[in-house]
Amino acid sequence: MKKKAALFSLTILLLFLATGLTACNERNRIFRYGYWEYIVVGKESRIPKNKNDSVIAVVGLTESGAEQLALDVPSAINGTEVAYLGFEKYDIAINYYTLTSRNLLRLYIPENILSIKPYVFESLSAPDAKTIYNGAAEPSVHFSSSPEIYVYRELYEKIKSKHADCLDEEGSTDCPSCPWILETFVPANVAFMNNYSAAVNRGYFRAEDVESGEKIPEPPAPEREGYVFTGWYTEAEAINLWDFDTKTEIPDGEELRLYAGWKKL
Repeated sequence: MKKKAALFSLTILLLFLATGLTACNERNRIFRYGYWEYIVVGKESRIPKNKNDSVIAVVGLTESGAEQLALDVPSAINGTEVAYLGFEKYDIAINYYTLTSRNLLRLYIPENILSIKPYVFESLSAPDAKTIYNGAAEPSVHFSSSPEIYVYRELYEKIKSKHADCLDEEGSTDCPSCPWILETFVPANVAFMNNYSAAVNRGYFRAEDVESGEKIPEPPAPEREGYVFTGWYTEAEAINLWDFDTKTEIPDGEELRLYAGWKKL
């Protein structure tokens, strides 16, 4: 009788463990879309409460993705919003997904990303690789999200002002409370403006950062309902078209703004 009871208990335990492992595997199920690997999570939790609570966390690059020199993180995949870059892994212990590439030189992050998780950039090993955030509001960034993230100069100044308590009188980040935030974000020196509405991402379309003598990479064409895009110009009035074969010389501490031109259909 005791043997039967013990066998029954062991069977129940094995079923419980098998169910738990299956659930964990399902929670960690990785999908693939183009250059990206992703998982489906909740807006504020690991598991979505329902279909309307589902968002995407980009957690890796496919083989073809790892071969690219520049990539734009998608704002949505198959109609579902991309809200996280990186995420926690729930295996035996908690660790994190990372994007892995030896080739990627530019990674552009859209404004709708809610959170950039720890270690997500740790395996981007190409020399001179740059991570560029296109949003006009400070994203949620975790301590181990290095390398540096380039942001619009206006946003950088707001972040610097917000975390001014981290600075000493000489402007250095010696205060231990939050200097890593100021070290994580750096000002980009090029801003592409949508040139029709400040209500959309405060008028910004895309950030960029180039070294002295480097050409500015041409961004994807923006879209505007009822208009056709005519190119990028050096002034809001769309008079002088920017030549992307131009080698730039942007003085330190300054920002070059290029404005989208539009023609009504």
